[in-house]
Amino acid sequence: MLGLAFIMKQHGAAFIVFGGVYLLCHEIRRRPLNPKLVAAKGIVFVLGVLLPFAVTCLVLWGVGVFDKFWFWTFEYARQYVSALPLSMGLTNLRFRIVGIVGSAILLWTVAGIGLTSLLWNRKTSGHRLFAAGFLFFSLLAVCPGLYFRPHYFILLLPAVSLLAGIGAAYVQSLFARSQSTVVSKAIPMLLAVAVVCHASYQQQNTLFRASPKMVSRITYGANPFPECLEIARFIKENSAEDERIAVIGSEPQIYFYSNRRAATGHIYTYALMENHSYARKMQEEMISEIESANPKFLVFVNVSTSWLVRPDSERILYEWFTRYAQRYYRQAGIIDIISHEVTVYRWYQECEGYRPRSKYWVAVFERDRPAP
Repeated sequence: MLGLAFIMKQHGAAFIVFGGVYLLCHEIRRRPLNPKLVAAKGIVFVLGVLLPFAVTCLVLWGVGVFDKFWFWTFEYARQYVSALPLSMGLTNLRFRIVGIVGSAILLWTVAGIGLTSLLWNRKTSGHRLFAAGFLFFSLLAVCPGLYFRPHYFILLLPAVSLLAGIGAAYVQSLFARSQSTVVSKAIPMLLAVAVVCHASYQQQNTLFRASPKMVSRITYGANPFPECLEIARFIKENSAEDERIAVIGSEPQIYFYSNRRAATGHIYTYALMENHSYARKMQEEMISEIESANPKFLVFVNVSTSWLVRPDSERILYEWFTRYAQRYYRQAGIIDIISHEVTVYRWYQECEGYRPRSKYWVAVFERDRPAP
């Protein structure tokens, strides 16, 4: 399972280290110490961790894409995680941690009680190594790249939940001498209910009141997530199953919703806009793949957060797209994201002469003539 964690996300390597360190410490503390048993368990642990990765490498090598897998997983990833300086990383952490903790302040408070109780509560002395180590390596799993995006903190939640349970147990122990068994037993339950109710109240708009579309807007702003459903429906109705499409932007959900294969392997454009030595090569590769596939539809996403263009970004993809679309495609649709509540859709004749009122829009182009 630890090996699978690494396959799912490279940050999972932190949990592999935690598992190895905890296993080693646990075995060394056994008396009498049996070096052969420690070595045997260590070998089994390493083999178990490596098995999912080895199988993945073997499968990808068998289908002929191992070189691309290795590039994206290790070569490019190495530059990605080293792009931000420490000062900017600390700024990101300060900015994010307030919202993360504030979204469920009681849960984090109880977890804090659990963490501090590890120091003086004798009942938890046998679990200090595991609980503290789990928290420490969970924190490390959040840190690679120093980006501290909100979803990275999901990796911290199991450790925080465990500490919250320890905190609730410690609070219960304070009432253990109560003559009322009901009171002492009910404390953890009441505390859990209070934590859940308070967090739900804090997030009531997102959880209970707002529509799915509005939740998307609250969370992601003008990102065209709701609009992608309608764009995909249009593409699906006006193309054959074996025809390919290309999204010029970072909206891979369009491929999924439309059930159409991508004309390029670059389904995100963030990496193409970053300042690293591979950026130009990536853009040239995306251009070459699209020209070779001659897709039925092109979808151009004019939303800043779908690109994250920087002042020093390579821009040959933009320049190429303008020429290529004008030469071989006609505009088939325009999606104008005017506000959180209003989006204007124009298809075929309706989009002729229409100029977007917003700076956030998506254009759909249909192949008008075959490329040479």
